[in-house]
Amino acid sequence: MISNKSNTSVGMVTASRISLSGWLVATSQHEKPEDRFVTVQGLAEREVMADSALWTLRLQAHGEKEIDALAALSRQSRAVDSFLISHGLRPRDWTSGPPNLTRKEGSPVRAACTIRIETGAVWSVASAYQDIARLKANGVTLVTRPAPAFEVSDISSLAPELLWEASARARESAERYAAEAFTRLIGLKRAHQGNIEIISGDARGGSVETSQIIKKMRVVSTLEFRLAA
Repeated sequence: MISNKSNTSVGMVTASRISLSGWLVATSQHEKPEDRFVTVQGLAEREVMADSALWTLRLQAHGEKEIDALAALSRQSRAVDSFLISHGLRPRDWTSGPPNLTRKEGSPVRAACTIRIETGAVWSVASAYQDIARLKANGVTLVTRPAPAFEVSDISSLAPELLWEASARARESAERYAAEAFTRLIGLKRAHQGNIEIISGDARGGSVETSQIIKKMRVVSTLEFRLAA
């Protein structure tokens, strides 16, 4: 199973670092030889890079008449287009929704629209988000300022290797324990490979996983081995 504690021009998941470990969880030795077993866990981690970004901007403008509100919204939309292009994005990387008009009695007409950016150019999106204050300076009114979400789409290609590494580390721990206890492993009693998790790659902690381009894939395998008498 795969889970996020949270599509794809880049199309690559990079693996620049692997951290592996195995540790002893518990042992149980009963009177019957067949009941003697050792339980161990193996951890595998791999650094990966997000290959898709999703960012939604919602604009709003006002005018005394509908035509005025729509004209103001159009100017803002063009300013956003130029802003995104200046950060290396291309027009095909975003779509603009139709304008929505509302008017309360005694208030100007309000026009709003949503611009949805979905692209594999993750670093361009990150750069634009860091520079978002420039939109306000250019007369763009954002309803909210949500952060972009960065995702890893190609998880399945790395999952088998990561699961194998975690299980291998668990077996190594079991073998070390058996050697130190002057016995040996005689078979696998039970195995639980666990879930693959995507977590923040920020070593300092405290960062939301979806806001990070560099992430970690992590899996823990739990194995029980029978021990010889």
